[in-house]
Amino acid sequence: MEFDFRNIQLGKADAQEEGAEYPDLLLNGYYDNNNIVNQVYDTTKFLFLGYKGSGKSALSEHLKLSASEGVSVVQQSLKDFPYKTFAKIVSGDSEQEYKSKVAWRWLLLVQVLSNLIADKDAKPTNVLELDQLTDFMTQSGVFPLVGISALVTKTTSRKFQTQIKNFSYAKTTTCENAQISFEWLIDYIKHVISGYKEMHSHIIVIDGLDDILTSREIQYLSIAALINEVKDLNLFFKRNELPFKIIVLCRTDIFERLPDANKNKIKRDCSYTFCWYKEGQDKQNDCGLIDILNLRGRLVYPEIGDVIQTLFPTQYKGTNIYEALLEMTRHTPRDFMQLMLSIQTVCTSPNVTAYNIEEGIKEYSTEYFLPEIKDEMAGYIQYKYIDSIVNILSSFREREFSYKQFLDSFNSLKIETLSPDSILNVLYDCSAIGHAYPYGNGDQTRITFKYRNRNSSFNKSNRIILHKGLWKALNVNY
Repeated sequence: MEFDFRNIQLGKADAQEEGAEYPDLLLNGYYDNNNIVNQVYDTTKFLFLGYKGSGKSALSEHLKLSASEGVSVVQQSLKDFPYKTFAKIVSGDSEQEYKSKVAWRWLLLVQVLSNLIADKDAKPTNVLELDQLTDFMTQSGVFPLVGISALVTKTTSRKFQTQIKNFSYAKTTTCENAQISFEWLIDYIKHVISGYKEMHSHIIVIDGLDDILTSREIQYLSIAALINEVKDLNLFFKRNELPFKIIVLCRTDIFERLPDANKNKIKRDCSYTFCWYKEGQDKQNDCGLIDILNLRGRLVYPEIGDVIQTLFPTQYKGTNIYEALLEMTRHTPRDFMQLMLSIQTVCTSPNVTAYNIEEGIKEYSTEYFLPEIKDEMAGYIQYKYIDSIVNILSSFREREFSYKQFLDSFNSLKIETLSPDSILNVLYDCSAIGHAYPYGNGDQTRITFKYRNRNSSFNKSNRIILHKGLWKALNVNY
């Protein structure tokens, strides 16, 4: 059989778009790295960390598409989450960290209750209590539940505040003010939920935490509170033998910035980090990224072994083909598959030529990699300054530059709200730049990027190098 690279479906940059248009790619073409699916179902891990494009949303889509009978997977995206309004859900003089945790408890328990009501096999212990609670939720506008973001707005409405006070006074005489009434209602929902029996298994996936990332402190406080509350709720489910689990998908760089003293404990005990680069291993050819491509190749050609070995030249510009291709990425599935897609779009024959690779890299660098870097800078740097910073990098026309070169160019912009060090730290954190430094006897050079070593950081005394994926877009001389 003749294999044709152009016939292999490579998917999309957005996992949700891919799941909707090409579900088989995230079902039979899903690469289950380190048995991560089993970790969702069979372990206490609930926090899944990774840089942009590392596979977090792909996991969510795979869980939804592959859910067996008796398993419900609900996805809740915080893409348009109203963080300012969220901060007003719980009134009173308590610390914001506490109020945020209570607010998340409310939002997540309402989602759980909604799932249980929709579960036809689930049986409540006290039908009267459930009917009264459901009636209140309907009258106050909470049900039918559209989504967590919409629930934030409904919870802060005057209609809800009035209804909650009437409901709480009808049930108990201890609710003296709005905050106590609200917290009492949350406990009452937990009580009703804990009385359910014979229900399906339910997975709730929280994604999209970074889609409207800003530098406002309230957003980081809210995300930290979310993670802590999910940990507590999952423990509540386990102790009460309730087949519920909430998982949170979060960018590694955001998690590292969260103001939370329990961060390391949660990471050690309850998290999984997507990491596709094998630190300390010189050759990266045998990696999950190649396996993803091969899996998708076999969906079209079951007999094909290694797609690159079969359809690509053995070298590109004197470098082993695997190494040459992977160096254009930050070792994430999104980067690698978009590179493959860019090469595929310029192919005119079944096999890939060196010319196809050259043209594909040009398209990938200009139309995908540089815009992706800009997107990652957004939130940490005001969007209006991003192009100016990129223009500085482009003006050097070189693969590497010094801190002084950057400082001189930056000072000419006269941007008082930004510091050159903060910008370079952001560029380093998204692996747009890395470092080259001597080691051994000083006669050898080592290259490091954030994606290669998550614990590394920007050091202005080291030589600064541009990621190869940017070279074509920035017209670098090489």
